[in-house]
Amino acid sequence: MRSVQFLAAAAATFLVTASTPVLAQQKKAAEKKEAAAPPAPLVRYFPSLNSMSDAVLKETRSGNTVTSATLDLCFPGVVDSPVKDRVVIDLGVAGQALTGSGETTERKMPVSVKLTRSAADGKFKFEGEVKIGSNDAEAILSEDNEDVSEADYKKSLEEDTTRLQTDPASFTEVSPDSLRIKAKVQNTSDVLKAARAENVAIWVTALLTECGELRQGEATIDLTVDPARAAAVLAKLREVPGVVKAGFTNSILPIDRAVHFAAADWVADGKIDRSKLGQAISTALEKSLSAKVASATWNDTTGHFTVDLKRPSVLHPELGLTETLSYEILASFDAPTSTSDLILWLSYPEGKTTDDAAGSKITINNPAGGEDGGISVSEGDVVKDLQSAFQAQRWDEEAAKWVP
Repeated sequence: MRSVQFLAAAAATFLVTASTPVLAQQKKAAEKKEAAAPPAPLVRYFPSLNSMSDAVLKETRSGNTVTSATLDLCFPGVVDSPVKDRVVIDLGVAGQALTGSGETTERKMPVSVKLTRSAADGKFKFEGEVKIGSNDAEAILSEDNEDVSEADYKKSLEEDTTRLQTDPASFTEVSPDSLRIKAKVQNTSDVLKAARAENVAIWVTALLTECGELRQGEATIDLTVDPARAAAVLAKLREVPGVVKAGFTNSILPIDRAVHFAAADWVADGKIDRSKLGQAISTALEKSLSAKVASATWNDTTGHFTVDLKRPSVLHPELGLTETLSYEILASFDAPTSTSDLILWLSYPEGKTTDDAAGSKITINNPAGGEDGGISVSEGDVVKDLQSAFQAQRWDEEAAKWVP
């Protein structure tokens, strides 16, 4: 029995001893293989290239060596045109030289690129030329460029989700007259055609597709519509092919110039009594501004109430000049599903001075916005006076609620 145990112990000792050199060799081989393995590919972005048109360059590197690159170039389809065209070119890499060619997505123009890349102190320089269509090659010198990680680049493209709310609980972050439609770029004309049938207003910039939208493949179309029709218009536009997302967005009318009050006295048959409300607004503005209403109209497209008020100008009173203050006002229920309270937003005023005297008079030019020689408008405590007139509340940004 002892001999058997002795033989077993001896065999185990032999196996351990014999395996030790083998394990050591395997460990050294693994370490050698790991040391010889190339570094993992690193993706870096240049979100813009100084002195070039709207351009994004993506590089894949192994250590400090560029192994592949893609240039995304966006530019006017015609010189000085607001309409953009775009090309994406996979560049060949030969040392510091980046070259390639491609065709634009919109006008199908040939584009060729030749760049030389250099780096020093964390800054990158690109020099060479870009040739578009039949135009002469354009010399490129882009210096002091900085790259960012792929994660940081993608984060920079993320949108503020509060800017488009499909089902807002209330109209404090978004406005009841302002709709935002996100649609596939190729379907933007379809959305605009559908919107045309709904009596809406748009800024001319909504007719443009910007470079960022071309890259994302989605265009943003902002519309202004009477709040009384906004939900119905939104429902129809959501059915247009290519619409990705649609909802309410914020307005040019600021919440800090809004008042909130009970709707009971200003509603008839479930709708805002615009005649009654408009008269009350006009009266309150006349009292606050020491002025007289010259015109007051509701816009059937936007639902805005536009009021022009006139008062004597403080400029050279002996001339008897007239100051006109113009306001846009939006009134709506305070939430999509509520009819118990109203919000009234008051725009900043536009002011102009005129000589309305009979006979000879001065023609007075009135630059907009108080710039280029324009004059700021004095309106006192008009928002506070509106609050008092309607026994209303004001929005407290810190508390995020309406307060007396």
